[in-house]
Amino acid sequence: MTRDEFLENIPKEIQPELGDIYDAHDGRCYLYVDSAIDGGVLVVAKPKAGFLEYKRLTNELTKTKGDKGQAMRNYALACTAYPDRERARKIYDDLPALMTIVVGDAQELAGSGIQRLGNA
Repeated sequence: MTRDEFLENIPKEIQPELGDIYDAHDGRCYLYVDSAIDGGVLVVAKPKAGFLEYKRLTNELTKTKGDKGQAMRNYALACTAYPDRERARKIYDDLPALMTIVVGDAQELAGSGIQRLGNA
């Protein structure tokens, strides 16, 4: 998706901010636009920390005694580039199924979508 396509269905007042997010992540982000989302827009991108963020979340899962729901929520929040964390938390509380979609998409951005072509 080009930058212009990314921004075309977004309210004009937030286009500069979301354009900056798109640029900061080299276009490797997902955009969700729906009236069910508080504010109408959600942007997910791979966390900048990459492996360090993954390791932190894995350690956190151990600390929460295997609470996978909390681990998923934390990963979704870590990958949400817009809106801010507090609004994102409210969105995921209101739309928990969206959180599972976001986690899947964030995993794809982090490399899970790469296909193996066979043995070397």
